[in-house]
Amino acid sequence: MKLLSLRRMGEAAERALRRFPLVLLAAVLAAVFGIIMAEDLDEQRYAKLMMTAQLGIPLFLALGLASGRRDGLSLPRSAWLTLHLVGLGILVLFHITRPEQLADPDIVLFLQLNAGFHLLVAVLPFAGRGEVRGMWQFNVALLLRFITSVFFSAVLFAGLSVALLALDTLLGVDIDEETYLQLWFAIAFVFNTAYV
Repeated sequence: MKLLSLRRMGEAAERALRRFPLVLLAAVLAAVFGIIMAEDLDEQRYAKLMMTAQLGIPLFLALGLASGRRDGLSLPRSAWLTLHLVGLGILVLFHITRPEQLADPDIVLFLQLNAGFHLLVAVLPFAGRGEVRGMWQFNVALLLRFITSVFFSAVLFAGLSVALLALDTLLGVDIDEETYLQLWFAIAFVFNTAYV
């Protein structure tokens, strides 16, 4: 069973980087801001940056998938570049309109935008094509890949966490508690996104 091998993961990550560079850039930025935020959970500035970068993952994925199927929407390449810039503008607008101290309405808006952008991933690649069956097959495949990547991410996190715990308890290496949260951010944003 060759579900998880280093060579296969490297090839998948390389394909993802070539096809969706903005998605992976957003994932890396979200992980970096999450790792920095884990040092001081009261620092809201990095939480805002992490939320903004995380919104870029589904947004740029939807735009990347749709631009790969330009024939369905009949838009020229320059229009897709403009659409990506508009997407970047939406993220910048989200970031600059959030207050320094995030409140419940800010979290609700983040969750709503996140859900909306994920729905775009499901629908936008098939807009104007009339391929209902293809859309459902695509979404089932995407859901299965997401479930698989979440499972692998959880296993990877559990394994590395046990290794860190063993270093801490058996060898006396001082591992801070926030290291586990930082590890989770790195795996959840970078590994999980690259694997899907």
